[in-house]
Amino acid sequence: MLSLLHAEPVTPVSASLDPRVRIALGEDSDGADFRTRLRAINSLTESLGQRDAEVLFEGLIRPLQAQGMSSEEWAALYNDALNILNTLGEPLPDYTQRLIRLVKEEEREEVLRDYALQHLLSYIEFQVEVPDREELLESSGEVALAAVQTSLPATYLLGIYQMAGKPGYPNRDLIAEEALSIASDEDSIVLNRISSIQICAQLGYTDALPLALEMAKNQELRTGLRAASIAAVGMLGSKEHSLPLKKIKYLNTSDFRLAHAAERALQKLQ
Repeated sequence: MLSLLHAEPVTPVSASLDPRVRIALGEDSDGADFRTRLRAINSLTESLGQRDAEVLFEGLIRPLQAQGMSSEEWAALYNDALNILNTLGEPLPDYTQRLIRLVKEEEREEVLRDYALQHLLSYIEFQVEVPDREELLESSGEVALAAVQTSLPATYLLGIYQMAGKPGYPNRDLIAEEALSIASDEDSIVLNRISSIQICAQLGYTDALPLALEMAKNQELRTGLRAASIAAVGMLGSKEHSLPLKKIKYLNTSDFRLAHAAERALQKLQ
């Protein structure tokens, strides 16, 4: 009983945290505003301790809804916090799997899922050893490419296509095949289809040329998708494909985006 009477007082968990983490979480006594919280996050470094990093993740990244701030403010804090967590000298346990779970959560706001995917791909590129990359890219791609009603397929493909063929990454043809699949998927949002046909063109994937021609001529498609398809024809086609582009140019004189895209594509085919 005597030892209990003389025991040291227990320090509250929040009191032993890095003060900047408390501010970032909005738990300081002054009730920090958004800009103060953002500055606190950006003052953190890769030397942030594991306990502080864990609290930051659970308090700011893991929740599904913003607390006491707008969604836009939360997204900014979320993104910058992931910037810090991505560079920790000692990463959080199962960090990549945590990010994959964030990407997979359909109830999470799309922008937050997209940020998580961007940071996951960056982490795989710069922090993950080659032997582990292939499995992580496969599992993250499986989640992202299936979410065709979100921007995740475009984010995933844009994040890996320039790394095609490098250690641990799919080769150019495999990435282009995935891109062609998304570009041809009418259930996928326009952003994904635009990015995917552009990636096919950048990778020189001529198997995408028939689809690019078809979409370029399809007057029922959105202008952005048609313009991207026209540009892809210019990059993948040959002089024999000039005629359909000329028709597009002269039939769309009032639509600058289509006419300009056709003119540039024709120049590339010369």
